[in-house]
Amino acid sequence: MDAEQREREIHNQFVGSMRFRQHTVGAEWFAASDELLAFIRKNAKDADELSLPRLVATFSSSSSTSDSKNEES
Repeated sequence: MDAEQREREIHNQFVGSMRFRQHTVGAEWFAASDELLAFIRKNAKDADELSLPRLVATFSSSSSTSDSKNEES
């Protein structure tokens, strides 16, 4: 509940930077204003600070290559 309230507050704080009308699909997109970027720099947390993994998934070019060879056959 607190996170949802905080998100609404942040959306209201940066409503002038929204790229789409508020309360519509796409309303999560904001123009990169100086004020917004400063807010992000000040409030962002590093993955290590939050005990989150730095890498979620990897891309293996060998499997991608073998898949494309199979498609050509």
